[in-house]
Amino acid sequence: VTQYITGEANDATFEYVSKTAPGSRMVFSYVHRGIIDGSFKDAQKWKSIGEQKSTPWIFGIDPAELVQYLSARGFALVDHVGGSDYQERYLNPRGRHIPPFEAERIALAVVTG
Repeated sequence: VTQYITGEANDATFEYVSKTAPGSRMVFSYVHRGIIDGSFKDAQKWKSIGEQKSTPWIFGIDPAELVQYLSARGFALVDHVGGSDYQERYLNPRGRHIPPFEAERIALAVVTG
């Protein structure tokens, strides 16, 4: 969901959650920053899908910088999956199939307090 709100709003959310008890967990989705800045393959195609649905993507994180991003906000990364991993781990066992989209990722982070 982070892709739908500004960087400042994301910072405020992470700050709020970081004040909870150490060990508290937060799951969130995000899109690769390359979708936002146009450097990801087919970025405009993917970005336009959100715009057509009136839910434009305005914020992204580079997966290579996720650990640093979280650490600066009081979190540690626990797990991190992309579309194909998510499909294999969580959807296939339930008989569901959604075409993988590697630019959107899901992360599990823990408050380090």
